[in-house]
Amino acid sequence: MMQQLCLKEGDIVRVTSISLPKGTFVKLKPCSKDFMELSNHRTVLETALRNYATLTIGDNIVIHYLGKTYEIKIVDLKPAFACTIIETDVEVEFEEPFEKVQYVEEIIPVEESKFKGKGQRTDGKACKNVKTEKVRQKIIENPEPWKEKLVGGVRTKCAEYEDLLKKGRIPGIIGKFIERKF
Repeated sequence: MMQQLCLKEGDIVRVTSISLPKGTFVKLKPCSKDFMELSNHRTVLETALRNYATLTIGDNIVIHYLGKTYEIKIVDLKPAFACTIIETDVEVEFEEPFEKVQYVEEIIPVEESKFKGKGQRTDGKACKNVKTEKVRQKIIENPEPWKEKLVGGVRTKCAEYEDLLKKGRIPGIIGKFIERKF
């Protein structure tokens, strides 16, 4: 009941007593095809409805049966939008179950470049495919780049820094050190 009314423990509730008419007709829509595939779904529904005193249009009935949970939505009721189902014979009609939406992953081919044509230079010379040239150059320069990986992901030596140390220059300072007096 608390779940149906969206209540938490300690919430304040105002209760009003009203008389509901006895239900004569209910139209139900299962949320999955699984419930309709049960061989005895009407018996299962009748057993589950014993736990309910009233039905309201738009409510969902949750049925636990053989380790599975089935949810059924109340689509229509007669003679009113809310009815009591205690000690009454109710005519039940089922609508087609909701279809589960299945998402299909679409495989999109990865293109090298959006532009498939050739470019032209204004001076009439041939254009180079710079991207392909750079990749080819890297492969030619270093065919096995994994052998030069950084230990622990941290650069531990730098060739330029070592050259500066050999020349006697301190990295970061250009030229001779001049002492200034203020």
